[in-house]
Amino acid sequence: MSVLKGESGERPERSRHCNRMPSNTSLTVIREPGRLPAVLRPDILRGKGTAVTLPGNSPVLMDGFLICSGRLIHVRGKLFLVLGGTRSGKSEFAEKIAGQLGQRVVYLATAAAEDDEMAERIKLHRKRRPKNWETVEEPREILKVLQKSRAGDVFLLDCLTFWIANLLAENDLKNGRKKLADDRSHIIDRVNDLAGVVEKGVNMVVVSSEVGLGLVPENPLGRKFRDLTGKANQILAKKADKVFFTIAGIPVELKKLASEGGME
Repeated sequence: MSVLKGESGERPERSRHCNRMPSNTSLTVIREPGRLPAVLRPDILRGKGTAVTLPGNSPVLMDGFLICSGRLIHVRGKLFLVLGGTRSGKSEFAEKIAGQLGQRVVYLATAAAEDDEMAERIKLHRKRRPKNWETVEEPREILKVLQKSRAGDVFLLDCLTFWIANLLAENDLKNGRKKLADDRSHIIDRVNDLAGVVEKGVNMVVVSSEVGLGLVPENPLGRKFRDLTGKANQILAKKADKVFFTIAGIPVELKKLASEGGME
């Protein structure tokens, strides 16, 4: 079996039956000698799932794979990470990226209106979003929301930092003070799962704060939050197609700079 990886935006040659491919995905084409069998077991391909029957030459999209004209095409979405400090313009820039990826955007808001100031911030964010965007306000169970996603969907998570803070607070309330290793494993596993959503053909734009440039927090929970957020940012940055750092409203593309400087 040979595997051909298409560059972002390219289209491997395929039959007219496959023209329903989302335009904002990367492709990996797996060519079998001859045609694929009439029944393809996704559990063989991804370690789980149920058998799927192929209806002739019609394209079938399942969990990140498009089956078409005897070929198996892996549909991978795009992952963008937008970093920055408070009031750096990171959310506005992330919204521009999401708007360019698709007409339908699902905005995953992780902040909770626990005081008047936060309620006002949330209100301003809501007013700025296009009316045709769907908003899901979910402080913790982001992965459950993403389980319902399909290839070609666009999700904007704003923001990763609040999500991590909410997960930390939930752990402390349920279990009391826990060891750093316990929290680290619990949250880092979820961050890896978040990054893995693009393998289903879903496009993700993630907003996160750069929290390591200020003073060292004075309490253990604050230091735990800072360290976990820094590690989560590193994980997403490594897997992201593009990483931006916004300063005074100006986005700087970090991976491009690293590549040009021979650092990547």
